[in-house]
Order: sequence, then C-alpha cells, then structure tokens
Amino acid sequence: MLYKLNNVTNLSAARWAAAEGFDYISFNFDKSNINYIQPMEVLNICKWVPGLKFIGDFSKVDFSYINEIHQMLLLDGLEIDFETVKNLENSHSKIFIKSTQENINEVMNFVNISKMDCVINFQKESKILASYPLEKWFIPSNAKQFIINNIPLGVNFDSANEIEPGLLDFEELNNALECWKV
Repeated sequence: MLYKLNNVTNLSAARWAAAEGFDYISFNFDKSNINYIQPMEVLNICKWVPGLKFIGDFSKVDFSYINEIHQMLLLDGLEIDFETVKNLENSHSKIFIKSTQENINEVMNFVNISKMDCVINFQKESKILASYPLEKWFIPSNAKQFIINNIPLGVNFDSANEIEPGLLDFEELNNALECWKV
C-alpha cells in the first residue's frame, strides 16, 4: 500500500513523511487555501527530502498555472479535479483525480479507459467505498471503517498542524498511520 501526505507546508512535515516511509507528499498551489505554499518553498523542500515523489494539488487554479508550476518544479504527479483532467491532452505525470460520490462512476470509467497514469483520489470517508474495487484508489486515512475486503492502492493523510511556527504536532498523524500499518 502507498501513503501520501497532503498539504505539506514545511520541511519538518516532509522529513517526517520520508522517515515514516511515505511514497508521496502533496503541496497545495491554490492561493486561497490556508495550506498554500509558494513554489520556491517547494523547490527548497524537494532538494532536502530525497526518496519521495512530489505531487502538486491544483484545486481552483487555471490550466496555464498548472503547466507553469509543473514545468518549474518537475512534479511527479498532479492532483486535480475531474473537469481539468478531461481537458488534459496527455501527461507524463501520475494523475490523482479528485473524486466525489456524485461523479465516481464517470471517474472510474475514465480511469479504466484512459492511457494516462491515473488513480482516483477520493476526498471523503464514505460507505460507497465498500462497494468498489479499490486497486486504483487513494482513500482518506479515516475511511478504514468503510473497507471490508478491499485493500486500496494508497491512503491520504493530512499534514500535521503547526503548534507555533516551526513546531509541529505529529501525535494525531502518527496514530492514524499506525491504524493502517497494522
């Protein structure tokens, strides 16, 4: 199973993810989001944390901005909404399609027929997860209760919040991770 830490905003969270064996970390590039991180900060974090794959989360941003940041940072993947994915001509990066209960069937069909390297990135815990094969899904860390006999491709975790600048509280995140490692 793969692990992805979302909304990384500092080097401490990225280093923690690397030490805990995460596969991906995700940076939010929506300037209106509280977890927004400037591209130059991401560039610095990427230099200090080897072994991880870096994903750009592009909610509510225009397509030209996605291309600009993707080329500048050489990201390993893009986390984008389904409408944007449908407009991509081709991508050499892994695509994490943000999905909701409302569009899940359409997204699954796209993932199954697309020639792009796509996975479904389900955003919320839901009972719907029990009724789908999860081999192409990243699911929220709090959705384990909804999985019966399926093992997902990966699990999304939200980064720890800063208690004060530079000081992070990883206790809740460690507890969530331990649930999945068992």
